[in-house]
Amino acid sequence: MYFEYGDYTLEGRVAKWMKAQSRKMNTWERQCEKKIDAMPELVEPDYQGPEELIEAFEKEEERRNDLYMRKGRSKEEWKAYRTELYRQEQKFWKEYHAGIDEDFDNAYILKILHFKLRWMVFYWDNFGHCMNGWHVSRQMKLAMRLIEIILNDGFDTYKKTKLPYVNVRNKDRFYGFKDWHQPCYYEGIKQEVRFRKAYCLFFNLLKQNLLSWWD
Repeated sequence: MYFEYGDYTLEGRVAKWMKAQSRKMNTWERQCEKKIDAMPELVEPDYQGPEELIEAFEKEEERRNDLYMRKGRSKEEWKAYRTELYRQEQKFWKEYHAGIDEDFDNAYILKILHFKLRWMVFYWDNFGHCMNGWHVSRQMKLAMRLIEIILNDGFDTYKKTKLPYVNVRNKDRFYGFKDWHQPCYYEGIKQEVRFRKAYCLFFNLLKQNLLSWWD
């Protein structure tokens, strides 16, 4: 069974914890924006003017940017919070690794990638600094979605519910790899094509974008 999200599963508890942290980040960001908006307007100086004015402007600009990156928290509070985040992440990873006993299986690699992508999405959605962070996060979420389809043999979930529409006219494009996996295709060619499409699209997505996933 892959990716159950019940309240007592590890995946469910991680999702719940991340959701709570994201709500906290949103609250802190709104509070920080109000705090910065209440500050005196920062007017860019004439760079031909006195050096002390330029230095004062750049120092205040850096201070405000740093405050924004810390979401309005003090340096001590922000460091303590990030330390606790790291501690909790390591705790979840240890539990995750202890619960997997499929070292012999290709599914083990895919599930680790899925779990790692979850943490990368969490970082980009809450702590990323790039202007196109939303796009990178969306790519990662798509990669996770494709992994789920692969691990569930073409279905959306392990429950093997009804397949959505599948275009089988281009099925010949998705046979350029060795497949000793040989799942049981209950739904025939539609299930097989959807499984193979997800597999090919996943690795194409990584090929095209993986090296751009850095902050």
